[in-house]
Amino acid sequence: GTWGNPINPFPVQVIGLCVIPTHVNEIPLRTNVLVYPNPTAGVFHFQFGNKENAIKNVTITDVTGRIIFFTNQNKNEVDLSFAAAGIYFYSVVTKEEKVFKGKLVKE
Repeated sequence: GTWGNPINPFPVQVIGLCVIPTHVNEIPLRTNVLVYPNPTAGVFHFQFGNKENAIKNVTITDVTGRIIFFTNQNKNEVDLSFAAAGIYFYSVVTKEEKVFKGKLVKE
C-alpha cells in the first residue's frame, strides 16, 4: 500500500519484500576429526580424536556436488594435487558408520 513517513513526508509504495541471505552458519555433524593442513596445495590428512576410527570410505566433492575423489581404502590422507584451486567438501565414513563432513580449501 501507500503510506507516509514523518521524517520523509513523500508517500512510499511497498511493492514486495526480498530477503537475500548474506551468511550461512555451518553446522558440523561431528567435530572430533582434524583435517590438516587446510588449506594446502596437495595432500590433506584426517586425524580422529579416537584412534580406533578406521576409515571405510572418503568422498570429496566440488561445489557443484560432483565427486572428484573417492576411496574405500583405510587411508587417512587424500592427495588433491590434481584438482584446481578452490573449495571442496569431504565426507568420511568410518567402519563404525560414523560420518564426518567438512570443507577443504585447495590452494
